[in-house]
Amino acid sequence: MDVAFHAEPFTRKLYAELLPCLQDHWREVAHFPDIELEPDVDRYLAAQGAGVLRIFTVRAEMPPWAQDTDPRPLVVGYCAFFVQPNPHYRQSLQAAADVLFLARTVRAANALRFLKWCDEQLRAEGVQAVYHRTKVAHDFGKLLERMRYTAVDVTYVRRLDSRELTPLEDPGITLAIPETR
Repeated sequence: MDVAFHAEPFTRKLYAELLPCLQDHWREVAHFPDIELEPDVDRYLAAQGAGVLRIFTVRAEMPPWAQDTDPRPLVVGYCAFFVQPNPHYRQSLQAAADVLFLARTVRAANALRFLKWCDEQLRAEGVQAVYHRTKVAHDFGKLLERMRYTAVDVTYVRRLDSRELTPLEDPGITLAIPETR
């Protein structure tokens, strides 16, 4: 399947086009599948309005005979970035990837090309550093390393809405709390 990459503003219409991919993405990688997918569309619209959101899409190229019936090619992938000066280095414009997904049907043939294309779009607007995260269970770090990305952080997550693992009740965890007088 031929695809094309696009930079697109985030709108409610684009969100509706992205939603099937977002749902596939959530079903594939959700670490907490019991927490329902419910994107805060208004927050993304506000980020778009503030000029800090970049949405890059992968769209399936439509054969000429289908272009009359479906004028917009189907979204089969996306990457969203928040682009702004880093709070620690205000002179450095940096991009943090929020979500990245390509449908399985296009992933192998296009992931590297798409990531390189995204980097070029960001470089063209003066971005100095790009950050991506990968899930342990769905690690694409080797692909990022191939592109000369370097692993710099490890992120841990813990559910706090479960009585099973509260820190004060877990005998393996000691909290050092300073005494007050």
